[in-house]
Amino acid sequence: MLQNSGTAGASFSDLTLIKKRVQEEKVWHQIAVEMGQPSEVLRIRYNVLEPWLRQGMGHRSSTIRSHSLTGFAKKIDEIFEMMVKDEPGLTLTTVQEWYDRILLYSHRTRHTVIQQRAREALLGTPTWTPAMDEKLLGMESEGRSWATIQDEFGMQYEDCLRRLHYARKMKRSPYGLDNITPRPSIVQLHQHYDLLARQIWTPEIDEVIVRMWKRDADSTWSRIGAMVDVDPGLCCSRYHSVLRPLIESVWSKRKTQQLHYLVGLGESWDTISSTLGLTKLVCKLRWKETQNEVISGSGRSLAAFQRVAKEVKSRLSRHERIERFYTFQDWSELLGLTSRTLPLQDWKRRQLDWLNQQPAWSERAENVLIQLVLRKGLSAWDEIAAAINTDLRTDSGKEMSTRTVTAAECRMHWKNLDMPVQRAFDSREWTASTRYSFWSAFSWCKEQQQDKVMGGQQEDNQFWDKVAREMGMPGGGEQCLVFFEDAVQKLPALDDKSILDHASQQMQSSREKANQQSLVLRPKHWSVVFQNIFRRYKSEHATVVWRKVATQMSEHKWGPHDCLLDRDMDSATFIDSIEWHWRHIHKDAGPPWSHSELKLLEQGIRECGFRWKDIWRKYLPWRTSTMMRPRWYRLSDCATRITVDEYAALLQAVDEQQQPSAATIDWDKVVTKMPGSWSKKPCQRAYEGSYRYLLEQTRFTTEEDRWLLQNMTPQRNATQDWEAAVDRFPESGISAWQYRLR
Repeated sequence: MLQNSGTAGASFSDLTLIKKRVQEEKVWHQIAVEMGQPSEVLRIRYNVLEPWLRQGMGHRSSTIRSHSLTGFAKKIDEIFEMMVKDEPGLTLTTVQEWYDRILLYSHRTRHTVIQQRAREALLGTPTWTPAMDEKLLGMESEGRSWATIQDEFGMQYEDCLRRLHYARKMKRSPYGLDNITPRPSIVQLHQHYDLLARQIWTPEIDEVIVRMWKRDADSTWSRIGAMVDVDPGLCCSRYHSVLRPLIESVWSKRKTQQLHYLVGLGESWDTISSTLGLTKLVCKLRWKETQNEVISGSGRSLAAFQRVAKEVKSRLSRHERIERFYTFQDWSELLGLTSRTLPLQDWKRRQLDWLNQQPAWSERAENVLIQLVLRKGLSAWDEIAAAINTDLRTDSGKEMSTRTVTAAECRMHWKNLDMPVQRAFDSREWTASTRYSFWSAFSWCKEQQQDKVMGGQQEDNQFWDKVAREMGMPGGGEQCLVFFEDAVQKLPALDDKSILDHASQQMQSSREKANQQSLVLRPKHWSVVFQNIFRRYKSEHATVVWRKVATQMSEHKWGPHDCLLDRDMDSATFIDSIEWHWRHIHKDAGPPWSHSELKLLEQGIRECGFRWKDIWRKYLPWRTSTMMRPRWYRLSDCATRITVDEYAALLQAVDEQQQPSAATIDWDKVVTKMPGSWSKKPCQRAYEGSYRYLLEQTRFTTEEDRWLLQNMTPQRNATQDWEAAVDRFPESGISAWQYRLR
């Protein structure tokens, strides 16, 4: 039983002495005699406070560390005193078990809170109070409809659903704590849970820290921390690592290169800091900042883009891949994938040789392109190209001064800036059924067209587009080309016979694997055909007989290379599979999807591909991947794979109407102007993702405009970090592309 646990809090020196005696393997009663405190109290203090010393206080000064640790020790003593009062039979074993679990729960809570703050800042969610959380949980437990909840709070139900998940997580009790320690003790600990919580720094707090430290000679970090209600140690670290005026001027290009060189040698941070004459924390922060570069259309990491380009180009040269089968249009579309959201690691992963043509667009050329498009529209590409070439000839930069751009390049690059589409070029993402479809379609097209494989077919876009159409992948000619090139690069000979024999072997192996896979992994076009057949059957019959649905599917005119050709469509396994697939894509996956959610889903697929976790993390954190994938099967994929011609046709069809505002557009007329199988809803969602709609609907504040004019004014041959505007105004929910258009 704990006695006299309300004594003064342990100091940093006390803890150091206890730790030293423990390392000397002294028994606790000897340490207690030396310290003049009960052994049980010393053991508990050591077990509770020593992990905190290891986790967050090693980089602070001894004075600040001692102050912070002493303050927390007093809080722990107060909690222990309350625990003894509420539960007199408390033992050391119980407290140690309680502490282990509460520390684990604290780490999880910290991670959850940080993620939730980031999502709320990204999405601009409204402010919720604890009372609103309780009310939301109560209405949900009573089974109220989402329409009622939405009307009650006056918010979109997406915001309510997002907050409901967070409120449930915060309401959930720590596992196993109720039978270990009284409830008031847990509440008391969470009220004082400050040291592990990550501080969200604002410009106002930074300004107070700098002003008090520089101008007030009597200011101490304790006073500054009390003024801004932040731990003094955090204020000290913030100033010396970020806010100190000389920090930015310290890191020259040469010193940054020296830092990376020393890190690459495996030197310790002590050695690196002494070599550079800076503190360890400053060196670590600089190294982390320069490691997180992103390839973006804003030109922020053009240097990183060029480094990766040289690396991949040298790799291709080493493997003697002399033949280049991409046309200029293919390369331009691939190069246009330098969108504002594509990370550097994705470029490394793709292994594409889009480097044998021309260098990338510089930021200055992109700025000129954006300004001319906003002034002249999308019908004066020849004039826009001439103006860009004139500017490039007078530009002192070397990025694009050695060549000229064409109208087609400007048109392609603008579309990829405004509405980038990331295609699944990685052959590892192709399922076995897709591989079988490709080799079957390739063999059939080869028989129809007797040209040599290496002589003319690979340079003929029409051939690969034909293969893609036979597979049921309209617009996927470049994907077929990349997959074919990766598949045949290890063949000893690239003649017709070797390639066709390889195709036959691949058809057989992939067909066996495809028969073992579930229908949910099959290409989307198969699911669309199946859904149309089922809906037509359901409209004609009162009850559903799945065997008859399977019969209608067998009567459907499938493509000559579809994987379903050689499957027994009358078997019980196939009938069970289609029934399962229908139930899978129509299962109850939360509230109905709104128009804005579908728009976010399509934008996420365009910019992230089919990496559902990335889409969930960036666009739909209140949904799950198990909700998004079935909904995608029921969604038209026109807006997720929109081409340059479709993009131009969509905006031109909107311009032809008398009053092209978002509320008065006749989408039936727009559909008649669109190529392919577009419908009204995909047209509307795609248009609302274009720059026209963004300029019309986005509202900027005076503060945002003033900040953009002061910090983002275009300068010759200078790069601009448009993500800085997003970080500066996280509550607005405006993207970097919208700020750049502004």
